[in-house]
Amino acid sequence: MVFGSVFRRFASTTARSPKSGFFKAHWKLYTGTFVGGALTAHFVPVLSIVEYYLNSRLPKDGDPESIRNYTDSLEKKLASLKVVKELGNDKDWKQHRDWSYVSESKAANEVNNKSITEGALTIPGGFAIKPLIFENPKTNQTISVIYVGSRLCGYPFIVHGGVLATILDEVFKKSVGLNFNSDGEAKEFSTKHLELSYRFPTLANNFIVIKTNVGSDSGGIVAVDGNVKSLDGKLLIKGQGSVKILESDKKPNFIDDSKDEAKKGLKKLWPF
Repeated sequence: MVFGSVFRRFASTTARSPKSGFFKAHWKLYTGTFVGGALTAHFVPVLSIVEYYLNSRLPKDGDPESIRNYTDSLEKKLASLKVVKELGNDKDWKQHRDWSYVSESKAANEVNNKSITEGALTIPGGFAIKPLIFENPKTNQTISVIYVGSRLCGYPFIVHGGVLATILDEVFKKSVGLNFNSDGEAKEFSTKHLELSYRFPTLANNFIVIKTNVGSDSGGIVAVDGNVKSLDGKLLIKGQGSVKILESDKKPNFIDDSKDEAKKGLKKLWPF
């Protein structure tokens, strides 16, 4: 009897719930909102809305001043990173801001391919600033710090896996080039094998850190392994592969950082 009384009291209270009355009074508002949302999702995909939001935060194309302010801001962020400060003050590590000489040779691919980080994607939202590469000749290691923007996304906020694979491909060749082009002989490099294991999504509008280990030359083939991490140390990608050393008629196009005009301009921002 007691339980029956409690149940009837609960049921009567629920029936008189103000929430129920509120819904009845505003059912047109709820219905209109639902229909409007459905129509918007049908004619304007959510991905387009997200893309518009991300791109609206970028400087306008054709506005040199806003683009310069945008890139200067990224350069300052890059210079302030802990990993950059530590390696920049370590005499065992040499720094580079260019890898344009690393390309597939005509013998391997008929046409020299331009670096992805120095081609059409060197725009705000893409590779807005040049990668920063640290090389340790004693350990045959390199550490690259690269900014990946929102225009490199496959899904919203997540960098496309193909873009990341291409970055790793270039970093591997760059790393081999730094180790095996120092004798003054003209060489080019072709990726013979590349195997990647994606561990965690790479978020756009962030710097990523790529560390590589270069093996010895074995008949013109050099083994390379490396990983991609976020600034807080989260493992994003593990990779391994091999790079083939190709002879070339061209001279190595190394960048002399001490004479590079772009580098001189950056020294105002860099603490080393």
